[in-house]
Amino acid sequence: MSIEQQLEEFARRVIDSHGFRFNEGFACLIPDIEPFSTDEGLFLWGYSEKRKRFETKIEKFHTSSRIGRMEQMVKVPEKEYKKILASSIQSYLKALKGLGFNDIGKGVNLFGSKTKIYNVQGDTKLFENNLEALKEFEKIILDNPILKFAEDLGYFEVKNRDQLVFDSVFGARSEPQVKKPVKKVAVKKEKAQKPRLLSSTPLADKLKKIAASQPDSSLDGEAKRTAWSKQVNGLYKSVQSWLSAHAKSGYISFDINPIKLAEENLG
Repeated sequence: MSIEQQLEEFARRVIDSHGFRFNEGFACLIPDIEPFSTDEGLFLWGYSEKRKRFETKIEKFHTSSRIGRMEQMVKVPEKEYKKILASSIQSYLKALKGLGFNDIGKGVNLFGSKTKIYNVQGDTKLFENNLEALKEFEKIILDNPILKFAEDLGYFEVKNRDQLVFDSVFGARSEPQVKKPVKKVAVKKEKAQKPRLLSSTPLADKLKKIAASQPDSSLDGEAKRTAWSKQVNGLYKSVQSWLSAHAKSGYISFDINPIKLAEENLG
């Protein structure tokens, strides 16, 4: 579907979804209420199928028939209507220009003002590469001083204000994913550690202590037996000390029985 076809579809659905009325083939207006014709009303914008653009027609607000209709329909005096609508229309046009709409036509002396006010238009070039502007346009349609004027008088209420037509026509367009460059992390090269000498390790220290506690191999058999006997007795005392609490509680008891052993070189 081309951008022109999308804009046309968008325009039709905005009018239908939010409770506005078609007029003059393809225009969005706040409809009058019965007994007056609902095909007439306050003109917000029209979509020109020939020029493929949205455009305002502010001259429709200051005709004698429109002023008379508002006084008959909702009892708004001419003076008050002109005062409210003059500022409301200018605020509405300013919001549209903020989106990128630009002036068209020869200008209108609105309500007899000496200063001309110009209609504005937004064409396909405006929205072709900036669909978000079209979404903002719909938000302005649903929230502007002219619409508020009609709602405050109680004769019109927007439908589906929180459900934008833009989302259903164009959908949520995901942005292309950009591959982020992978940062290379510098790896620090650790210096090769020199092999530690066995003599400086905790294990070496432990082995030294064990070796020092062993009986001197130069001792004779009797001396060796004496040394071993001291070590065995020391072991017994250590075990009894560790288990003394359980022995006092009566859970265990110690009983030492002599056993004859015959060891080479010891007898």
